[in-house]
Amino acid sequence: MEIQALINRQRVKHIVDSYCLQGNEAETFELHLNELMSEHPSSTVELALIEVLVDGWSDLPMERGLSYLRKVRDRLHQWQLTGRDGRLTPAKFEQITGLDAAFVFSEAPSCLLKPPLAPPQIVTEMP
Repeated sequence: MEIQALINRQRVKHIVDSYCLQGNEAETFELHLNELMSEHPSSTVELALIEVLVDGWSDLPMERGLSYLRKVRDRLHQWQLTGRDGRLTPAKFEQITGLDAAFVFSEAPSCLLKPPLAPPQIVTEMP
């Protein structure tokens, strides 16, 4: 395995370990995570892991294990269909993970980083 692939794996492992995302299903979780990483760029998997974490932040108990990975997979598929909404900023990503966001935000496929649609303009005067 090349050095960049090892670094990418270590970044994802850091996120998983930091938030104990594997739950009580460590071996099965690892297998499914490896599948995701073979299907998607690691930078995109990192973004999905964190966005799902943010979405479920206030859920108690926090979801972990295979059900968490199902949500990550769903998020990745959603992005393939509609693009990413861009609500997770590089600064927020760094604050949550402690990792350099430049890698993730520069490596993610451009179709996933399209800017959100501008809000509609409200016209208050009639022409």
